[in-house]
Amino acid sequence: MAFFDSPENSSGAIYNRLSSDALAVQQIAGARLGIVCEAIATFGFGIILGMYFSWQLTLVVLVYILFLFFLAFVQICWQARLKKRSDAILGTASSLAVQIIHNMRTVKHVASETEFLRQFSYLVLKEFRMRRKDTMINSLLYGINLGTVSFILVALYWLGLDLVEEKQLKITNVAIVFAYYIFIFESLRMREMSDSLSAAQSFFNLFDRVSAIDNSSTDGQQLSDFQGQRVALICASGCGKSTVIQLLERFYDPLKGKIPFDGVDIRELNIQRVRSCLGLVSQEPILFDLTIAENIAYGHENASMEEIIEAATKVNIHDFIQQLPQGYETKAGMKGGHLSGGEKQCVAIARTLYRRPKVLLLDEATSALDSYNERIVQDALDKAQIDDPTRTSLIIAHRLSTIRSCDLICVLSKGNLIEMGTHTDLMEQRGAYYNMIVQNSTT
Repeated sequence: MAFFDSPENSSGAIYNRLSSDALAVQQIAGARLGIVCEAIATFGFGIILGMYFSWQLTLVVLVYILFLFFLAFVQICWQARLKKRSDAILGTASSLAVQIIHNMRTVKHVASETEFLRQFSYLVLKEFRMRRKDTMINSLLYGINLGTVSFILVALYWLGLDLVEEKQLKITNVAIVFAYYIFIFESLRMREMSDSLSAAQSFFNLFDRVSAIDNSSTDGQQLSDFQGQRVALICASGCGKSTVIQLLERFYDPLKGKIPFDGVDIRELNIQRVRSCLGLVSQEPILFDLTIAENIAYGHENASMEEIIEAATKVNIHDFIQQLPQGYETKAGMKGGHLSGGEKQCVAIARTLYRRPKVLLLDEATSALDSYNERIVQDALDKAQIDDPTRTSLIIAHRLSTIRSCDLICVLSKGNLIEMGTHTDLMEQRGAYYNMIVQNSTT
């Protein structure tokens, strides 16, 4: 996940690389590939025939070609450096545009249209100035190339006449060599190839990256599996509760300790299989601009309507969905914008239950809801946890009253597990958990 955490790999930057760079790769694999093949064939045959008719003139041409390759190398290096900077700017601009569009209501509410327009215009203008500089340098290199061609033709003409005067070469051979090398010079003028090569390199680097788990996570946590139990994690904000969720999903690997699944270290298991056994209900539910049925069965190609209805019924939203104008075919809207917070959360829980996970991960699932929606969602969560008696539930909650009935409560501090037990056991210890309860009751 550290790859996506990096600013240069934001959603806007990756989108820009996939769109513009893919077009460049398509051009290389299409029309420009034919031009390259034609240039290679013309160059090869021209050199062979040139050596046959006049090796002296061919040596002069080879000197020019070496110089041309040097210019091409300089141009490609410059383009790669420029493209990296340009991609960073365009990625930032794309990310800004995506954020503005997705959060248009907030932008309108705070009346920040002018400010965002200024930021976007600044980035676009900065990229334009960079491109203008690139165009000037490319034009300079192209001008040097054209000037060198004229110089080489003059040199060939002078050397050819000198060889004819010394009767070392026939005038017809000079004419033939001239004709072939004019074709060679024209075939080597591929101004846009450097752009395409730089884009192709960036594009394939993205896909050639080997997916790996990034070793940067909470220090010293060691958790075991508790089949069929409801386990709660509590601590102050920022001490590692949500990091545990990311460890279980193997977004990161722990530097110390291990997470065993049925006695096997999670790092030794197939990552896709591990994630298929986990069902996450987060604080902010993520819905797609699809129908409610498609959101519940998201990720399953052969979705059964009976199973979709069964999952919705378990979380008490079947009747609500039936009352919608198009029932299960009703669009949820962008990020679930057509539904309330509680309704979105219930759809997300139904989606989780549809997958029949072995481990249910609840990451402060009700903290952002009002009291009415919290009761609805909490009832759905309670049913989800008892739906399968063998299912393990890992609960992260900031409201201590919601986790008192858990089979096990784990107290974290600075990334370390400091207390563990039932509510009664921890209250008798009069430690960190006891202090949290006392502090919570007095506020």
